[in-house]
Amino acid sequence: MTIRQFASDTRGNAAILFALVLTALASVLGLAVDFQRGVSAQVTIQSALDAMSLSAARSMEDADKSESDIRTAAQRVFMANLETANTNLRCPNATLELDLDVGTADARVSCTLPTTLASIFSIETVTISRSSSSAISMTQLDLAMMLDVSGSMAGDKIEDLREAANEAIDILITPKTGDRVRVAFNTYSTAINIGDYAERVKGSNYDSRSSTRKCATERKGTAKFKDDAPQIGKWIEEDRTANNRRSLACPSSSIEPLTNIKSRLHDSINDLTANGYTAGHLGIAWAWYLISPQWKDIWPSASEPHDYGANNTVKAVILMTDGEFNTYFEGAQGNSTQQSKKLCENMKKEGVIVYSVAFQAPLAGKRVLQSCASSNNHFFDASNGDELIAAYSAIASQLSNLRLTH
Repeated sequence: MTIRQFASDTRGNAAILFALVLTALASVLGLAVDFQRGVSAQVTIQSALDAMSLSAARSMEDADKSESDIRTAAQRVFMANLETANTNLRCPNATLELDLDVGTADARVSCTLPTTLASIFSIETVTISRSSSSAISMTQLDLAMMLDVSGSMAGDKIEDLREAANEAIDILITPKTGDRVRVAFNTYSTAINIGDYAERVKGSNYDSRSSTRKCATERKGTAKFKDDAPQIGKWIEEDRTANNRRSLACPSSSIEPLTNIKSRLHDSINDLTANGYTAGHLGIAWAWYLISPQWKDIWPSASEPHDYGANNTVKAVILMTDGEFNTYFEGAQGNSTQQSKKLCENMKKEGVIVYSVAFQAPLAGKRVLQSCASSNNHFFDASNGDELIAAYSAIASQLSNLRLTH
């Protein structure tokens, strides 16, 4: 066959073209497979890094852990997550930058992934680099605890409450939180002891000669179920007859406005004593007042609550009782349970997270606390002291959750 004849012979062209197309198609499919493997590997690496940085940030809140301890534990978390994914990734130890003063953790890593079909193009591996940063999520927390110190809390119960409340404070307030986390509390029984703030909130109702001048009962008028600031027509009432029983059971401990000073909170809680009946709606109202921005002018400047809806701010209360809300002063406004539900409803409308803890409480007490809680997951039923302490610890841990940022 001459050269001219060979050049003009088209037999077999289709087979050659098919072979070329098939080769190209196989190459594209091979690259697609490796691309998908790369995407999956990125997700795996990111998840492992996220877990690492979160672990490190959380550990920085523990004053007993050294920087070396934090780094070692974080690396273990990273490698454990990679091993669980069961991939062919080859990753060195991730780099971890810690800012112990601010409380941030930045993790970075570059891993290699062996290719499959892409190796025919001399692409043996691909490099995947990812990073993750974690920081404390709650820039600001205003928390108020309502503590039942009625007569039924005497003995071991009040001891358990002291331990539970102190444990929550230790979890929430650490050397790293600064003034971003503040806790307040009120104690309630038949009335509320408002201490040195009596004249500010009672106005014309204040009588310095009265033996109950520092005790407060429920509000009347348009502010009865709201957090309006005390003013003309909206003053707080004096302690007086409760359900036709003369009340002398104003708690010995007064309210404690928002503070980040642990020693002040611990000292006040350790002095709790039990006496009197159970006006739970008063405890709820004053827990709300302690974190309400409407009351800024009442509290000291360092205790001024943040505004509702402020960026990176959480407002929460922890309600607690061991009994039935059985004491009230203004029957026309409803009994203690009815008033409690209205107060809780309005408080939640302002974005306040409501936790509630029943401590060996009867069914009626549990029901009102369940109604007040933000959800079923925000209600705790403690049947003994250990469960009470566990409940407060769990709530404090939830409020100390971390935010993940990329």
